[in-house]
Amino acid sequence: MSSPTFLRDLQQPHIVREVAGAGGWTSLEKFAALPEVAALGWPLEVVQQWLYDHLEWGEFLRDYAALDLSAVVWTREYLPLREFLPMTSGPTDDYMATVPDMHEHWTHTRRFIGVPAAWEDTGTWLVPPLLLDLGCLGGSAGVLQVVEGRTRVGILQGRTRDGLNVAGHHAAWVGRPC
Repeated sequence: MSSPTFLRDLQQPHIVREVAGAGGWTSLEKFAALPEVAALGWPLEVVQQWLYDHLEWGEFLRDYAALDLSAVVWTREYLPLREFLPMTSGPTDDYMATVPDMHEHWTHTRRFIGVPAAWEDTGTWLVPPLLLDLGCLGGSAGVLQVVEGRTRVGILQGRTRDGLNVAGHHAAWVGRPC
């Protein structure tokens, strides 16, 4: 296992300036190849959703400050619908709880990238969300929390509640302790 890596370790100017939206606009592949990022051994889709898209996001910095990123192993899994229904996100995030009541709005705002059609045709999302086993944070092992994909999971919860088309299983990237 590599030496511990925390989000604060990735807040170095030479890394932050490479993140999309931070003025660097470096390609995802170039960002993922930075030694500090590559050392994590994370799948590219996980690097994109968490580090590339949200490296400087305050909620992540607060909720996951104590998480040793190098101690998380990510796998793409297909989880039953029932596991997503009680799911929440980090302790400083209150956004996800609002999404189920507005799932039609959030689905519609993403119509240009095919989100409504995906829900109607397949009953699931286009991009698997990132879920973290709370055992990584010293909590209950096996309990999953949404790291990224709060809108996606909230839409699933709202569609399920309203009796709309949802698949029985959904793909997700799941981070578990090494």
